[in-house]
Amino acid sequence: MQPEARARQHGLALMLVLVAVALAALIGYAMLSAASLQTQISDGTSRAAAADCIADSAVGAGIFFLQYPSKTPASWMGHAGYVMYADNVPMPDGSGSFDIDVTASPTTRDRYRIRVTARSGGSTPLTRSATANVQVMRVTPTYAGAFGGSVTIRTNYTFNGSVLAGGGVTMAGGTITGSTIISPPQPSFVVPTLADVNHYGAGDVPGQYLMPDGLTLGTPQPLSSPLLAPPAWNSTTNPGRVFYCNGDLRIPASMNFPGTLVVRGGSLFLDVANGTIAFNPQPGFPALIVDRYLVMNKPMLTVTANGIVWTGSGLRWLSSGSVGSVLTINGALMMPAGASLSDTYSGLFTVNYHADAMNVPDLRVTPQAATSVKILSWN
Repeated sequence: MQPEARARQHGLALMLVLVAVALAALIGYAMLSAASLQTQISDGTSRAAAADCIADSAVGAGIFFLQYPSKTPASWMGHAGYVMYADNVPMPDGSGSFDIDVTASPTTRDRYRIRVTARSGGSTPLTRSATANVQVMRVTPTYAGAFGGSVTIRTNYTFNGSVLAGGGVTMAGGTITGSTIISPPQPSFVVPTLADVNHYGAGDVPGQYLMPDGLTLGTPQPLSSPLLAPPAWNSTTNPGRVFYCNGDLRIPASMNFPGTLVVRGGSLFLDVANGTIAFNPQPGFPALIVDRYLVMNKPMLTVTANGIVWTGSGLRWLSSGSVGSVLTINGALMMPAGASLSDTYSGLFTVNYHADAMNVPDLRVTPQAATSVKILSWN
């Protein structure tokens, strides 16, 4: 073979070797790049998943503290405009942090918005955001009678429904058609005391109350004793139809009372022989709030209260004066510890539990306990 041909063959072989080496290097580089990219993708996916988990956990924390406000960290509270607010809250394992704010709905009672910004751990954290709208569900009474202490159910007393009592229930000839509940499971309805029952602005300065929507304010209208006719209603300033009297109030005339009656610091005397009196509150309001006694002194008097009746001292009748009288509550009777049912009543007393009359969110100044939190949206 000629030297020139042999040289050409050697040059071609060298070129093929160089191409093979370059191709191998390229493939190796590609494999290393792919492995590096896969590591980056895996790390990014892990950090994204961690941020998502932190965001969900933070929303869950907001929900938990709305249901159990006494457990809320002190540093989260007291921020103007917020129910809860916190920045850069570390996760317990140090894997990331979050910011959270909780605000009350401007249009709906007990509805809240929870907003969260979550960050994964590491030197280059990823951020995720979450927003949830929730409704806090609170305890409502499910009893025909709710008593803060012990109670005796005497002859002529009938409770069509269950009775809750903070002490013992003594049956002395009366009737309870439902259950008798002494130690209810928690959270349970708390019977208002004189200190925390809502007087709906009666006798206060300024005297205002909040409508069930949680937004609208009303001003109760004052009454004088004796009340001889149903009061005129000011629909502009008193949308909830709340009326009040400071001290004892006597009603010596038959009437349909057009709303809620609050007797602040006194007793209510129903003094109509052979008459009828009915109390008809607006939805979301009680029928009667009486600081001391609800008293019936006349025979053949028929009284109907269509809603919750709360009396601070109890019910009182004169035995001879109440012959033929009938008192019916379509809702519930509530009394704090120390109040009592009269033992001298010769008429008929009946409480018919009505579930539609129990939704009175402001009966107690301190809100009732939350039973659950309903998630309306989460994204």
